[in-house]
Amino acid sequence: MTHGPEVTGKRCWPELVGIPAEEAAKIIVEENPNVYTIIMPPGQIAQTLDYGFNRVRIFTDLYGRVNTTPCIG
Repeated sequence: MTHGPEVTGKRCWPELVGIPAEEAAKIIVEENPNVYTIIMPPGQIAQTLDYGFNRVRIFTDLYGRVNTTPCIG
């Protein structure tokens, strides 16, 4: 189990599924300025498997739209 600092604020954004990833990234940082985003195109492998306490990966479809709920991790 990974331990680290707890990030305050919103943690998941299910309402962003289906919108363009760039737009989703802006909304996430506006709603929780304690995090940063990484847009993950289809087929891109995460560089690290660790839990990022202030990282939100945004997984996209072939059209650059969010295809899974972005959450801190």
